[in-house]
Amino acid sequence: MAKQVCDISGASGMSRGQSTEHLRDYKVTDPDAKKYGFYDPTRVHLNFEITKGGIVTPVNKGYPIDRRFKDICQARGITIPKPIKMKDGTEKERTTVTNIILGGSREQMLKIAFGDQHVDLSKGADNRHVTRQQDIEKWAIEQYNLMCKLYGEENIVAFIVHLDEKNPHVHCTLIPEVEGKISYNKVFGGPKDIARQKFLNLHDAIAAVNAKWGLDRGDNIKQTGAKHRSTEEYMLWLRDACNELEQKKDGLSDSVSGLQESLKLLEGEIRKNEIKVKGLTTMINNKMTVLHDLEQEQEQAEASLLTSEYNKQEVERQKKNLETLIASNQDFLDKKRKELDETKELLELLKKQHAEKLQQLKETDKELTEKQYKLRDMNNGYINEINKTLLSEIGNFLIYAFQNNFWKDAKDLRSKLPLEDRITFDNIFNKALIPDLTEHGDEILRTAMALFLGKEGEAIEIASSAGGGGVSGGWRGKKDDEDEDLYARRCFATAVAMIRPRSKKLRL
Repeated sequence: MAKQVCDISGASGMSRGQSTEHLRDYKVTDPDAKKYGFYDPTRVHLNFEITKGGIVTPVNKGYPIDRRFKDICQARGITIPKPIKMKDGTEKERTTVTNIILGGSREQMLKIAFGDQHVDLSKGADNRHVTRQQDIEKWAIEQYNLMCKLYGEENIVAFIVHLDEKNPHVHCTLIPEVEGKISYNKVFGGPKDIARQKFLNLHDAIAAVNAKWGLDRGDNIKQTGAKHRSTEEYMLWLRDACNELEQKKDGLSDSVSGLQESLKLLEGEIRKNEIKVKGLTTMINNKMTVLHDLEQEQEQAEASLLTSEYNKQEVERQKKNLETLIASNQDFLDKKRKELDETKELLELLKKQHAEKLQQLKETDKELTEKQYKLRDMNNGYINEINKTLLSEIGNFLIYAFQNNFWKDAKDLRSKLPLEDRITFDNIFNKALIPDLTEHGDEILRTAMALFLGKEGEAIEIASSAGGGGVSGGWRGKKDDEDEDLYARRCFATAVAMIRPRSKKLRL
């Protein structure tokens, strides 16, 4: 039976880049472009979202999810928690949003979404003929109703269903709210055992809804010791998580560039206004000197009127002229003083804005660096997961071979294998395997990794650089009905064949 998928992660808000990815609010839909290569542009129109009341509607690209989050908080009077100040003076963003991915095994989800229609999942395929089936809408509504029941419909910020990727799934964005306050820890976290039980309870609740859709809850990891996610499910989660992180990183990078540009503009304005302040100050000082000289002349004229009768009319005329000049200069001086005060106020404001932008730039640059490290670690984690899968399959095969006295009874053993395992047998289990691993173990693993990730060109390049003779028939990638362990095994077998020079290829 197919397995259900549920992944929960907390985040410090929703970035515009994440919103753009969820809503597919891109200006171009070129599948070869870096940001748009993970979805099929010919199926974007099949995406939809569930709104209040469980209504199926087209995706509202004009209302970004980050704005929806803020509007909901404002309308309900929910205060968005401020960052926590750490002992070293840095600030740690609080978790204010919960991102839940809901889905299931690819084959079953494609059946629910598209029925028996053929969907070409290869890159660049034209799937304009494909239509959305009502089952996927019914499934999504049931998932939406469950999220409403568990966490409150008022806390659902967005419920987007993607049908344009290889595996149909839901992105549910929630506010982890308790009694009017945001608290991810109270809703989804807490002590390890409690948080784990919350997650198990959620899986059980989803399983009850998914049972009629052919999606199974799966086994308890504590009881089986199995991996929590299949490789395919892990890839789905990681791809979405990395993509969101990449979008957020890109958004932060854009923010850094924008802040740097703003700082340049502010610095230009500051310099311009500093020059203006200096010029006005010089102008006012010069005008004050002129005004002082005019006032002295006025005093002399008044003294002349008191001490002499000679040419009183001329003195009176001179006095009136001085009064006019003094008034004009005083008016000019008052205007320039006012302009100087306004310029100084503007200058202070600009300097304050500059300081705030500079601090914002430092914080954003720091967050960008953290996101880059986190993205690197997540990608490394993914590579390590695939490495473990590949190495596990290699080890299992070798143990099986030695336990069954392979080297002595090779042909008899091969005849007992299923047909799909014989190519693996032929490529791996011959007496050249040990020398192959000894001489080219690293290249074999890297080639297998490249094949597993769908990078055939890179695999050929690695094999060629190691002197390999390639593999006949080409590489067709993962089969639709092939589980991840068998796929990993086949990748390793093919890598062995690709690395081995043609002259050394052995036949059984």
